[in-house]
Amino acid sequence: MYFGLPMKWYSRANWPAKAMCMVMACLGCGPSDGERERLKALMLREIGLDEGLELGIPRNGTPETVPDRVQDAWVTQSMLPMDDWEIQYLGNEPAGFFHRRIEQAEGLEPGILRLTARSRTRLRGREKQAEQKFDFVAFERENGALIRFEGSVEVGSRVRRMDGAVRDGTLAFQTDLYGRGDAIRLEWNALDRGPFAIEQSLMRAPMREGEQRRLRYFDPLLGRPIDAQLTAYDYFDTPTFDGQKKRLLEIQITSNAQDDVASSQIWADPEGRIHKRYSPSLDLKSFRCSPESARVTVDQSELADLPLRSIPIFSPSATSEAKEGPQRYRVESIQTGYTLQIPSRTHQVVRPIKNRRLDVTVYSASDLSKPIEGIEPEPSPPSEALANSVVIDANHPEIQRMAEQLLLANNASEKDPPERRARCFAQGIASRVQAIPFDRRVSSGRATLAAGKGDCFDLAALLAALCRSNGISARIAIGLRCDPQTQPLAMNLHAWTEIHDGTRWIPLDASVPDSEVSADRIKWVDTLWNSNNPYESILQLARQLSTLEVAIDRGGP
Repeated sequence: MYFGLPMKWYSRANWPAKAMCMVMACLGCGPSDGERERLKALMLREIGLDEGLELGIPRNGTPETVPDRVQDAWVTQSMLPMDDWEIQYLGNEPAGFFHRRIEQAEGLEPGILRLTARSRTRLRGREKQAEQKFDFVAFERENGALIRFEGSVEVGSRVRRMDGAVRDGTLAFQTDLYGRGDAIRLEWNALDRGPFAIEQSLMRAPMREGEQRRLRYFDPLLGRPIDAQLTAYDYFDTPTFDGQKKRLLEIQITSNAQDDVASSQIWADPEGRIHKRYSPSLDLKSFRCSPESARVTVDQSELADLPLRSIPIFSPSATSEAKEGPQRYRVESIQTGYTLQIPSRTHQVVRPIKNRRLDVTVYSASDLSKPIEGIEPEPSPPSEALANSVVIDANHPEIQRMAEQLLLANNASEKDPPERRARCFAQGIASRVQAIPFDRRVSSGRATLAAGKGDCFDLAALLAALCRSNGISARIAIGLRCDPQTQPLAMNLHAWTEIHDGTRWIPLDASVPDSEVSADRIKWVDTLWNSNNPYESILQLARQLSTLEVAIDRGGP
């Protein structure tokens, strides 16, 4: 689908790309002419073509012009619902994702489709960054005939909304920006299509080598039709998102909107599905991928850009002296209209004061030998707490071998209690793996072991992997920790491991001496990390760091 998908975002003749271009200009991140040529050469080398090749010249001589069969359906009911995901790259950095869903429209006559598009694109410049949010819904017939649509594009504080409908040979279209609206009426031809036209054309009838196709579609942002020409070249072994090569047809798209001409490249499979897109003018690429891959790439990039500031502890009595027993913290959000939610689990009891303010009483691991009133009882750990995953790779032979070696070195065995075995693993990590500051990337247990170093998140995953490989249920805790070595005292983003001993969850931290967890931390979330996206759970807290305030009461609860 061109409308909303990265492919047409690359074209200046498309309204999301217009918004993106404006933001990029404001941020000062548009490539120069020389840079565009360099990027083009890199792309050509990537797909195995001659760097001197002029993309606008057909390789098979004069192309055969084939009309678009707009009267035919481009999708069948048996194919529904359909979901497509793409990941966007600005240069070599992930910049956003796109999701499209096609399904039968509920409550309408048969044969009416509901097409939903959603994307988030983060644009980075030399000094600024902005996020573009795009949401769009269209109702069409199975042959792509447009009925009505509505949507919005948001860049920073600017939000532009639009809606339109086709009736009696006329397209009536309205836009609204800051309460100022424009109304447009256009003559609508039966052959004209909506903003999804190019993807639909390829799905309806996949192109052949040397074929040329012309079609006409409506661009809501520009408020006028776009004439597009598709020229198919040859099939090439083209790199895809997973690093493999797939035989794909290269197609050049030339879009013309009242002398505003733009060009982009796409690569499609024999069924007409687009797997890769590229726009030299904006240095933008996109790849078809799984939903999980789209989310993990974007979340990792967002975490890399977030200002992960320390949270100073506002208390005149706060010192770096160790305190025995429980510790009370006052946690408050300065964000209006927000409700703080922190679990009363494992080693802490939370008492709400107001929506944005909580009292959190934290106990050290040594305090947990007896029941503590206020800690939520948890049922037996789920079977997923023993699962192998991308990050907690408990089934990896080297993880399993290390677990066996550490037990042997400590005169322990699988018959010992889970806590004793887990402490053997934590101490083994401390002696073999160097603890480093948080580098905003999460590595698997095996990768951390091979590197010989890792931050608190990496060490937590490694300890969880060793525990799970030995039949000990484990999960990851993410929260704030006070480092007593820093002055003035402050709390920082931190992660540790929780293991289940058959009765309760016990916190262990492989990044601190003796892995002992004291009352120096507040848990924000616990997670199994069984998906391939550990960044999603980290962002739950990381996004809020700049809005939090913490005070400490040395008097205790």
